[in-house]
Amino acid sequence: MLGKLVVTGISLILVVGVIIGVVATVQRSGGSVEHTESLSPQMKAVSTLCQPTYYKEACTNTLSAVNSTDPKELIKGGILAISDSLKKSSNLTDDLVVKNNSDEPRAKMALNDCKELLQDASERLQDTLSKVGGIDLQSLSDHADDYRTWLSSIIAYQEMCLDGFEENSPLKAQVQNSTDYGSQLTDNVLNILAGLSQVIGSLGLKFNAPSTSRRLLQADGYPSWMSAADRMKLFNSLPVHSFVVVNGLETPEFQPCLA
Repeated sequence: MLGKLVVTGISLILVVGVIIGVVATVQRSGGSVEHTESLSPQMKAVSTLCQPTYYKEACTNTLSAVNSTDPKELIKGGILAISDSLKKSSNLTDDLVVKNNSDEPRAKMALNDCKELLQDASERLQDTLSKVGGIDLQSLSDHADDYRTWLSSIIAYQEMCLDGFEENSPLKAQVQNSTDYGSQLTDNVLNILAGLSQVIGSLGLKFNAPSTSRRLLQADGYPSWMSAADRMKLFNSLPVHSFVVVNGLETPEFQPCLA
């Protein structure tokens, strides 16, 4: 059985794609968000944050359930929704592991791998959520690149889960139906973070974005705001063999681990 798999450069590719998508969205909208004067303060904040996303219905439904106009609280609500979706996918995988009567080794291996990958994704998400809860909105925007890197791995974990099945496997279809929504929610939060400084300005909040780009990752490839203990915890959980530089950021390059 495949042991614990880890995310490779997929996460970084996803981050670059998100940045390009947000730039294209801003250009198409003329650099401004839709007119929202007729909306309540909460829904105006929700509509503004969801503007750069591709799955707007899912974004609106998720964020409107958060009783707040604070962008940071709305983003936390978006991350919590991802967590709930991951739990549902994980529970489905657990049920399929128990109920699967197939004698096909690949199907059994894929289900067990999915179970591990979704658990890894949940743990990564909880690490991210705890960091978001401990900083203010200004810091969240300053470190948005870091959060996008970590959050993009959630999509990568789910894609790697699906890659283990045969293309036409009924089991793959069941798992994919469960993980697709979580991937959409994650993509939405990635796009919100990518355009955070722009949309906050449209909400009329005082927000002083850095005038020059900052390297937010240290030489060891981890965010500068992470404690030594947190960096060691993540290092021990994911085998790091080298570092890559993407858009001027040094990032650990994780390699697959086979047991």
